[in-house]
Amino acid sequence: MRARLAVSLAALALGACSLAPHYVRPAAPVPSTWPSGAAYPVEGEASLPAVSYTDVFRDPRLQTLITQALANNRDLRVAAANVAEARAQVRVTRSAQFPNVTVNGSAQVQDNGGDRTQTFSLQGGVSSFELDLFGRLANGTEADRERMLASEASARTVRLGLVADIATAWATYASDKDLLAIAQDTAANAQRSVDLTRLRLNGGIAPRTDLSQAEQVLATAQGDLADQTTALAQDTTVAVAGPMTGGESAFGRQMKNGAEQAVADINAAGGLLGKKLALDVEDDACDPKQARSVAEKIASAKIPFVAGHY
Repeated sequence: MRARLAVSLAALALGACSLAPHYVRPAAPVPSTWPSGAAYPVEGEASLPAVSYTDVFRDPRLQTLITQALANNRDLRVAAANVAEARAQVRVTRSAQFPNVTVNGSAQVQDNGGDRTQTFSLQGGVSSFELDLFGRLANGTEADRERMLASEASARTVRLGLVADIATAWATYASDKDLLAIAQDTAANAQRSVDLTRLRLNGGIAPRTDLSQAEQVLATAQGDLADQTTALAQDTTVAVAGPMTGGESAFGRQMKNGAEQAVADINAAGGLLGKKLALDVEDDACDPKQARSVAEKIASAKIPFVAGHY
């Protein structure tokens, strides 16, 4: 009896031990306190206010575009699936710390000419149980839990990056649109300056060098106008690259149909800052050389959004 008790106490003691090294959080390379000054939070505020993209971006059109992207983005769905997988893995790993309990039940009824007999049985027991010696199972559960938290942080990063990319493209388009308006006004003013200088030259009150300088300014303004027109067109172009022909053509057509539907939804909602999106479809047929050629073409066109297979 004493020997069994000693063995049980020893097993419990070993189960309470852990060979995992004690984690010490490294010091963060950031100041431990807030900066002081009128532009910073007052002393005593523990954290920054929690805000959503609807609090930062007030334009209803941009909010609608971000909402559609969050609802339909494939990378975000993959990140959410990874989080669900990590949570399930934690439950699977933790289940090894508990015993397997088996319960069987049966019922039998016999009727022998009015003599009715009922028999019931219930059997249960622990089929298997592993003592967590040196904390192996507990440490495995803790490791999977940390991986789950890392997956959740990655999902939040994907969501934040998606919102940032859309807002950046929105701001880029708005700035390019304003720069185009400025370039148009500059080119118009340069053309009027050339016309006025030519009249002065014909009237004999201006040298020909003034006309050459005015024409040079006009040429520069027209070049800037062409650059801004191209930049604005690139801001509203979406490229979808995939196997439109060959053995994987069904997948490519499905991807193309999805991109067309997304572009149609955005255009139906008013487009991007009132500008309709254009879809550029490229076929790579899953051929490495052709895929590289398509990628170089898209990169040279400086198209900001690309939907493709990876």
